[in-house]
Amino acid sequence: MHQDVNYDHLLDELGTQGSLAKEMGASLLHGYVDQDGVQPIGDFGPKLLTNQFDNQIWDQLRSELNDATEYAFAVAFVTDAMVSNLKPLFRTLAARGVKGRLLTSTYLQFNQPDMFEELLKIGNLEVRIATVKGFHQKGYLFKHRDYQTVIIGSANLTASALMKNQNYEWSLKISSLNNGEITSQIEENFEAEWRDAKPLSEDWLDGYRKAYQADHQVNRAVHDYVTP
Repeated sequence: MHQDVNYDHLLDELGTQGSLAKEMGASLLHGYVDQDGVQPIGDFGPKLLTNQFDNQIWDQLRSELNDATEYAFAVAFVTDAMVSNLKPLFRTLAARGVKGRLLTSTYLQFNQPDMFEELLKIGNLEVRIATVKGFHQKGYLFKHRDYQTVIIGSANLTASALMKNQNYEWSLKISSLNNGEITSQIEENFEAEWRDAKPLSEDWLDGYRKAYQADHQVNRAVHDYVTP
C-alpha cells in the first residue's frame, strides 16, 4: 500500500528541522503509517500501556517525571497510597526546581480528605479542584526541553490503576514536538479547566471533610463498591 512512498526522503526533510524532528517523525511513521517500512528512532512513538505483562503505567509515568521540566496531571481519583509512592519523586523534582500541577475532583466523594491533606505538604505542587460536574479525566502531561509527552486513557492516580496487575487499563502514550497541534489541544483544555478550578487550601479542606463524612455515612455501601 505504501510501496511508492519515499520515507527516507520524508525523514531527510524533517532532519533539516533538527535531529529530534527526524526521530519523532520516524517513530510516528512507524507507529501510525507503516511499521514494516519505517524503523523507529528513539522512544517517541505511540505506545499502549495496559498494566499487564510487565507493561506497568507506573514505570512509564516515573520515567517521564524523572526527565520532565514541568508536569501536569488531570485525574478524577487519587488515593493516599499513590501519593505516598509519589512523594519521594516529587521531593526530588522540587529540589531541581521542577513545578507540577494536579487537577482533581470531588466526583462521587471518592477522594479522601486525608489524601488532600498530604497533597498540601508537597512542595512545588499546586493542586486545584475542578468545578465542572462529572469531572472524570485521566491524563498525565510532561514537558521536556524540546517536546512533550502525554499519557491519556483509563488510569486514575491510584495504586490499583498504576502499580499493580489488578486493573486492566488502556492508556496511550503519545509524544509531540512543542509546536504540535495535539499538544496545543490538550494544553488548552487543561488550562481552561485549571482557570475555573478552586485552589486546594486548608479552608477548602475543612469544608470538604465535613461534606465527605456526612456523605459517607449516608452512602457507605455505594462508596465501598467504587474501586477505581
